[in-house]
Amino acid sequence: MLLSQAIPGTDLECVFELGTDQVKITVSVTAAQARMPARDTFAWTVLSALAGSVDSKVGPDDRVSIVLAKRRGG
Repeated sequence: MLLSQAIPGTDLECVFELGTDQVKITVSVTAAQARMPARDTFAWTVLSALAGSVDSKVGPDDRVSIVLAKRRGG
């Protein structure tokens, strides 16, 4: 979903944030033509099933990100 947009030779970045009851993972690339990933794909469905929430964003400098969050079960 992100690699197809990535500028060749750039890095795929992952940031992990561990909270008290949640882990949040942000995966991002610098895109040649930044656009939001499609949400009606099989890949998005799988991510949504595995993580508690999935979101995407386009940030400054054509940075495209997918944000996954999973809360502790209780």
